Amino acid sequence: MSAPLIKHKAAICVSGLLAFLIVSEPAFAQNRYVIDDQTVSIGAVGVEIPIRVDTDKDRNAMSFALAYDADKLELVAFDFSDTENENASWSMGTICQTVDLNCPRAGTATWSIVNGFSASPDDPGEFDPDNVFSAGTDKIAGKLIFNVIATGETTTTVEWRDDLDITNSGFASQNVMVGRSSSNPNESVTEPVQLVSATIVISDAPSVGNRYVLNDQTVSVGDLGVEIPIRVDTDKDRNAMS
Repeated sequence: MSAPLIKHKAAICVSGLLAFLIVSEPAFAQNRYVIDDQTVSIGAVGVEIPIRVDTDKDRNAMSFALAYDADKLELVAFDFSDTENENASWSMGTICQTVDLNCPRAGTATWSIVNGFSASPDDPGEFDPDNVFSAGTDKIAGKLIFNVIATGETTTTVEWRDDLDITNSGFASQNVMVGRSSSNPNESVTEPVQLVSATIVISDAPSVGNRYVLNDQTVSVGDLGVEIPIRVDTDKDRNAMS
């Protein structure tokens, strides 16, 4: 979907006559949520998919809303550790892996995160202007943590959506950014963002982390007690081997 256009009037002079040229440019070109395409393995657990953000100003709050195929992926968490949102005042939302009273559709989620307020959604307290997600490009705002539950090779998507009706979705159930008004620092301004969704390729990649290996050997006729090591690669601690 193409971005909405902002139209600017520019005065030009042609052969001594004053005219107006309408110049259009994409709206919100500097404010984006991006999920990159990924290739993941069948059965993978704890897959981290970064939420990358471009923002043209410091932000006091963000809201995320997305959809995915709940038969292929299980969204476990929104993780804000090791990002500027790690010390947010509060965050809350709902992950709808299945349908229930709060979740009209499986495979949807909304989450809000707020910086700069000292308490909670019910009692926001005083505003702290120094606690912000700062302006910049290609910044990690958080991570989506998925388990891959598809049983065969397939392709799916993780898609930003602004039409979800989820209860307990935080302060908004849409993809928006919130910042302070340049004319009035006590006033919040909510802005939409450009959205870049992801294609997820689920492959049956063989595990190279778990192996038994016998190396080729050269031995002499009549040798006794030749030792041939069993070399092992393992991706976790093991309690038994056969």
